[in-house]
Amino acid sequence: PQGNLPVMFTFGVQDRTALGDARSKNPYTFIPMQRVQIYLNGKPYFPSALEGKTIQFDWFYNTIGYKTTGECLITPSNYDIHPLVAVDLTADKTSNKHHLNLSNTGEVKLDITLQEEAPEGLILLV
Repeated sequence: PQGNLPVMFTFGVQDRTALGDARSKNPYTFIPMQRVQIYLNGKPYFPSALEGKTIQFDWFYNTIGYKTTGECLITPSNYDIHPLVAVDLTADKTSNKHHLNLSNTGEVKLDITLQEEAPEGLILLV
């Protein structure tokens, strides 16, 4: 359904048991994604899908605004266990800047391909 979109959102794929009482799984590690494409109102958000961890990490850093400051706990060396994707849904793609930017309305769909066959019990954290 269509509705007001957030200015930005971040998502990752997680093992459901990591969020329960099991202490054998770390809730801050995520499942690696091979390929990601976002559809905004039926149109691809990225010119081509984000494929591979280097491109996904670079997009994540640019979107959250840490590309030049380096003040994020997720770094190139630990992105393997923290693979998150951030998406800026503002009209001019500048949500990480310090000025007013009105959000859009619409519908967002995700197309995610994991690096390995998906085990049961995965959830999408947004």
